[in-house]
Amino acid sequence: IYDGTERSVSGYDVTYRLGDQLLTSLPVGLVMNCPEKAKAAGTNVNTYSMGLTDRDFGITGEMAGHYIITVQVADGSLTITPKKLTLTGESGNVEYDGNPHTLDGITPEGLLSGHELKGITYAAAGTDAGTYDGTFDGEAKVMAGNADVTKNYDITKTPGKLTISKQQEATVTIRGSKEEKTYTGEKQSVKGFQVEGPKDISVKLKSGKTAEAAGTDAGTYHMNLKADDFDVTSGNYEKINVVVEDGSLRINPKALTLTGESDTIAYDGNPHKLDGITPTGLIEGHELTGITYAAAGTDAGTYNGTFNGEAKVMAGDTDVTKNYEISKVPGTLTITPKIYPNDPTPVEQHTLTYDGNGGTTTSGAGIYLDPKSPYMSNATVVVLPNIFTYSVPKNGKYADAESTDSVIRTAVFDGWNTAKDGSGTAYQAGDTFRIHSSVTLYAQWKTADNPVDPSKPDKPNKPSKPDKPTKPDKPAKPNGPAKPAEPAKPNGAAGQTSVVKTDGQHPRTGDETELPLYACGFASAAAALILLRFLKRKRRGEEK
Repeated sequence: IYDGTERSVSGYDVTYRLGDQLLTSLPVGLVMNCPEKAKAAGTNVNTYSMGLTDRDFGITGEMAGHYIITVQVADGSLTITPKKLTLTGESGNVEYDGNPHTLDGITPEGLLSGHELKGITYAAAGTDAGTYDGTFDGEAKVMAGNADVTKNYDITKTPGKLTISKQQEATVTIRGSKEEKTYTGEKQSVKGFQVEGPKDISVKLKSGKTAEAAGTDAGTYHMNLKADDFDVTSGNYEKINVVVEDGSLRINPKALTLTGESDTIAYDGNPHKLDGITPTGLIEGHELTGITYAAAGTDAGTYNGTFNGEAKVMAGDTDVTKNYEISKVPGTLTITPKIYPNDPTPVEQHTLTYDGNGGTTTSGAGIYLDPKSPYMSNATVVVLPNIFTYSVPKNGKYADAESTDSVIRTAVFDGWNTAKDGSGTAYQAGDTFRIHSSVTLYAQWKTADNPVDPSKPDKPNKPSKPDKPTKPDKPAKPNGPAKPAEPAKPNGAAGQTSVVKTDGQHPRTGDETELPLYACGFASAAAALILLRFLKRKRRGEEK
């Protein structure tokens, strides 16, 4: 048998016969002449002969002439047979895990040391639970260094098996679809479901079962799914746990905004009323009932509208109010003062501005316009609360306080003033005054941790304003053209009209349009008194 080394055989056996008699040796007087070498040798699988012939042997001797000698030679040989080589494919057992598995090992039984197996591969592969036979691919070749010795082997192949066993159990979760929609007045639905779990598990609805939720009115509608509604199968698990989360459709109420009518009308002495309602979001074919609206007034001013009753929405004879989320937005009726074309006095309007005096609003602005501006002249103004924040040096008291301290602290609001430096008229939130020209109120500040700065004692508030003296009635003027009233001064920018002067008692807003009237009134009164005294003297002289 082939073993990769040189093998050999040598020698021979001689048989003697005399007639039909088998002899153990030659008769006396005869000698056998033999060849020096009688050998057969080889390494690879093959048959190797010695090459012996009749000429290699001979019998001689003194008695040779007395015999008829015949020599018969059967050549010798060496036969080397292939070595058995068994290729066994790898076998194995794994538990199912959803991943592909492959066995590719080959065990060569009978391969001589120093020989190498090439040219052949093996695989037993699978993913799902089951048994998979391995297969060989290619042509086996055995190399001894650079020499191909494949013919010296008798090769057989024995495939292995890959066995994937089932997993004990798995869990699959079935979730019905969920959606939210807005009421439309028509039937709406949601269908379907989603599966969470191993992908090799098949989930199907059983025949006659559905996964659907449907409805028309606002509310929540369920699919009412159960585990028994599904066929759940897989060959990879001993047991499958099924968890079902029901699906649903939620129909939300539709937004319905009822906006009351708004309008602006010039004063004409007659009562006016707005009663229109604009329903935004009402579905076509639905009717709004049960609610009324009115914004009414006669005199110049702004009148807020009000809703009365309970809104109800009908779809034919069906009350569908619950399907709407109703909000109400009142409007306003604005009646403006009547302007006469021949009246030379223009309508005066004034603005009220708040200055942060170093402070800023949340948006970073240092100026804030009263949202009700502009005001009609002589209108009553309500002072607003603080809308600014301001940081000052730790030892500073007012916005313009001097300090070298680098620590910054948030200041405390200390009211409003008609003067930037606090020397004007002070106001607090909620105070009221009548406006006769555009006004700027300046925020006043002090620090929270040092309310009273020793270097700058608190500045006292200005004394309250005394009532303004009543102007004397203007005497009738002699025939002549009436003096037109001075036109109102235009609204100034915050930086100009906000510097409010003071006489120590009364705030002066910068509106001096009434001074000529006061002077004219006093002059007329003085002239009337002089005339009256003159007439009295004349009358006394006549009586004398």
